[in-house]
Amino acid sequence: MQQVYKHKNYLIFLDNNYIKKLLNRNIKKYFPGFVKCVKVESQHFRVLAATSFLVRYFVTLQTKHGHEWTVRIRGNRLNPTSYKIIQHLWNKHKYKNYCYPRPIYYFKKKRFILYENYDGMIYRNYHKKGQYFFNKTIPMIAKRLADLHQAKTSLAKTRTLKQEFDYLDEILAKIKKHNKKFYPAAFKTADVIKAYIKINYEPKKFTLIHNDFQASNIIYNRRESTLGFIDFEQFCRFFPAADLATFIIHLQTAIHSLYPKKTIRSFQRKFIREYGKYTTKKNLAKIEEDLPYFTARCFIDILAVSNVYLNLSRKHKRRKQFKGFIKYLEEEIKNLLPLLAKPKESD
Repeated sequence: MQQVYKHKNYLIFLDNNYIKKLLNRNIKKYFPGFVKCVKVESQHFRVLAATSFLVRYFVTLQTKHGHEWTVRIRGNRLNPTSYKIIQHLWNKHKYKNYCYPRPIYYFKKKRFILYENYDGMIYRNYHKKGQYFFNKTIPMIAKRLADLHQAKTSLAKTRTLKQEFDYLDEILAKIKKHNKKFYPAAFKTADVIKAYIKINYEPKKFTLIHNDFQASNIIYNRRESTLGFIDFEQFCRFFPAADLATFIIHLQTAIHSLYPKKTIRSFQRKFIREYGKYTTKKNLAKIEEDLPYFTARCFIDILAVSNVYLNLSRKHKRRKQFKGFIKYLEEEIKNLLPLLAKPKESD
């Protein structure tokens, strides 16, 4: 279970003068070619995640000739292990135009990182761009994810069965509280997932995974055709299928009202097929075997968050739309459940 922080302990990161002084103390190291940070503006984003404190900074830098340039910095909570991993990935790939952000500063005691943000928008915001856009970008994302899964590092910790089961229990607790009617189906789904993961739990076959690889954590620059990943708090070693399932299901839920099911399925198959180009046939076969269980896991997770959000937004103008989305998720889970065979443990 992730550590929940105290909001008041992180208000210092909304003090623009504090961030400005920090950057000016070593400006040439953080931003070569500039001599001064003249202004910092910040924007705090309140999110549902109990472990997140997200801030975006707009930093104005000045050269020795007086020219000014604005860069964007992102700040959020990050555990020490994930910081070491992202630092390792950046140092290894920074000259290859890879999709890992440049770490700027890490506050060890506060477990908070500042890193250079990407130009572009989150991938989820491109959901209305058309089929050509998805056919162009899905192979790029699949390749970058395969690169991440193949990264060699001893820093990542293996996700334990207890951590996974606690996570599923937290999902069920939210559904039980906010959607009692659907709780029995959610419980049955989680029970099958737990049984499958327990029997197939082989840490030697795990890879480094992002563990929250959704469209909101991918930044795409349409002008330059580049992309980057953000939010690395949950880095670990686990089933690679978890990342693939998260991406294809979050993409599906973002565009389900815009495209027919057949088109969405073609996008999902394309993503898996493109990912398969960068791994072995044996690994891909295992991922495809695991995928139904992790797609179900992703669906119940989205359902839990959606129910919480619906409960918190009783007067929201889009409440009717939220209710329709929840019904859509429930139907998808009901349709998927019969396809999940509960494995039997060997004697």
